[in-house]
Amino acid sequence: MRYLHHLFQYEGQSLGQYIRHQRLERCRADLTDPLLSNQSVAQIAARCGFADAASFNRVFKTAYSVPLGDYRTSRLRDRVDDRRALQG
Repeated sequence: MRYLHHLFQYEGQSLGQYIRHQRLERCRADLTDPLLSNQSVAQIAARCGFADAASFNRVFKTAYSVPLGDYRTSRLRDRVDDRRALQG
């Protein structure tokens, strides 16, 4: 385990930072998936390993500099618009 932490330190980040980034990226993808639009933010956050929606909200806003609700709404709208453009 020490060696693993050393490898990440060499890359300029900690193992914890790497794991958090991977979780955030998974959540970000799920939040913009129209097939998952019926799932709450809390459900998506929990599935990705975040304990509660409030802390997930703070971590997301810090990482991406945009409020979670705004991000999800605009990205879902963009994906639906893209799908309509491809169909028509």
